Amino acid sequence: MKQVHVIIIVAVVVVVVVVVVVVVVVVVVVVVVVAAAKSLERKRAERRWLSVYAWLHSNRNRA
Repeated sequence: MKQVHVIIIVAVVVVVVVVVVVVVVVVVVVVVVVAAAKSLERKRAERRWLSVYAWLHSNRNRA
């Protein structure tokens, strides 16, 4: 009877560890994806501002 309890406890611990690992992996992946998306968006915004700035300068030089 004691051995059955040990097996059940070990099984519960293994399940808990697996669930925690899966949750941590999912959170890390989400954070990395969000950070990548934000940095991409920032780069795109910077590029847009640079192109607008260059356009304004070229127009001012033409005028």
